[in-house]
Amino acid sequence: MSYADITAFDAFSGNFVDDDDVIALKQVYLDSASSIIDDYIGYSAIANDYDEYLNGSGIDSIQLSAKPITEITSITVEGVSIDPSEYYSDGEFLYCNSGVFPVGTRNVHVVYKAGYTSIPNLLMLTCIRIAALLLSESGGNIGVNSKSFGDSGTRTFVNTVNYSKYLTLLNSFVMIK
Repeated sequence: MSYADITAFDAFSGNFVDDDDVIALKQVYLDSASSIIDDYIGYSAIANDYDEYLNGSGIDSIQLSAKPITEITSITVEGVSIDPSEYYSDGEFLYCNSGVFPVGTRNVHVVYKAGYTSIPNLLMLTCIRIAALLLSESGGNIGVNSKSFGDSGTRTFVNTVNYSKYLTLLNSFVMIK
C-alpha cells in the first residue's frame, strides 16, 4: 500500500493522463516511493497488526518494530501471559510497570497494532515528491537534461536522483534502534 493515491499524485505532478498503462505505472512510482520511505524510517507507517517475538534485555522497556503503537493486544513473557495493567506504551516502546523484561532470546511475545490509519501529510507529500522524481526519469530521461544557450551552444547535465533532501524531513518518523 502507498502513502499517497494517484489523484493526489496527478494534482502535484500535473500529469493527468489516464490511460490504464500510465495509471499502472504511476502506481508503481507511488509504491516505490513508499518503499523508499519505509527503508528510510525503518518500518511501514501504515496501520497494521503485528505479532512479534523479541529478545528480553533485562531492563524495563523493549522497542517494538513499528510505531506509533496504538494497541497492545497481548504480551507473553517466557510463556506466561502478562496482565495489561503491568505494562504501558509511549507509542514506540513497551514498558513494564513492575520489574523488567528478563534477558532471553525471543522470550517476549507481543501482539499489537501500530501505524497510522490516516497518513500524516508530511509522509504523503514526501511520497508524492519522490514519485514525481521517478516520473521525471521516464521516457528515457534518466538523469540527463540539456539546456540550450542560444548562440553559445548547448550543455548537457547529468543529474543523479538524491532523495535525502525530502527524506530528512521525515526524521521524526525514523525508528531509532
